[in-house]
Amino acid sequence: VFFLTGVLPAERTLYPPSLGPVLAMAWALVSLATAGGGAAAAPRRALRVAALAGLVAFPLLFGVRTWRRAPVWASDAAVFGSLLAEHPEAGRARWMRAGALLEAGRRSEALYAYRQAIPALGASPGLLLDIARGLMNAGDLAGAEHLLCRVREMDPDQPTAPALLGVIYVRMERWEDAAGQLEAALALRPGNVVSRHLLATAYARLGRWADAARERRRVIEAGEDVWQQWLWLAEAEARAGGMDAAATALDSAAARAPDAAARAEVERMREVLSASR
Repeated sequence: VFFLTGVLPAERTLYPPSLGPVLAMAWALVSLATAGGGAAAAPRRALRVAALAGLVAFPLLFGVRTWRRAPVWASDAAVFGSLLAEHPEAGRARWMRAGALLEAGRRSEALYAYRQAIPALGASPGLLLDIARGLMNAGDLAGAEHLLCRVREMDPDQPTAPALLGVIYVRMERWEDAAGQLEAALALRPGNVVSRHLLATAYARLGRWADAARERRRVIEAGEDVWQQWLWLAEAEARAGGMDAAATALDSAAARAPDAAARAEVERMREVLSASR
């Protein structure tokens, strides 16, 4: 009510805070019901009748309102649809509208909606990350890069921003920048397998084959035990000078190849490595 929480609270969260007013109302009703007689008896009886009528009407009317309102919370789509319809001026509604416009390919309108949402919600890391993801999906890598760099300045310990910057720089083939951001992302969140996979790719493109082999092994150890990872590991090991390790990796790739096309690719790599000995 008094300040921006940063989250969208369900209306049911108002139930516990309502206990205080309800107890006060109950006390007032009991006081009226047990009041004595005298000259004020008639007015007190009228108040008791009014209080009892209110006691019946209040839960009845608000029960109907609750029953009619409950479907709004059936799903995210229902919540945000209601928000857009009832409060289009709200920053959160503009944020959701921008995302919908971006998905529909209406990029200029989406960016305008985002610009309206930022003053209302504040340029928080969460909002900027959401906008950056939308821009990445729309193919605006430069715009996403700008916002993610702002997030990095605002919150250096936020792991998603460098991870997404790493993705952007890989797409741009800016391998040095990609390696730097992905290293930062993994320092903050070591279990990010996608970042580690991309870091191995960046190291390979930079000719840092020993580093590429190390990261590729970590990717496999993290659960990506598939034939492509073993194939890429074989190349990295061979180029780093570990021909025996490369041969072992190729055997692992061949054992995991799911079809003839994959096995043929493994054998082509084996021929390339054999020719380079």
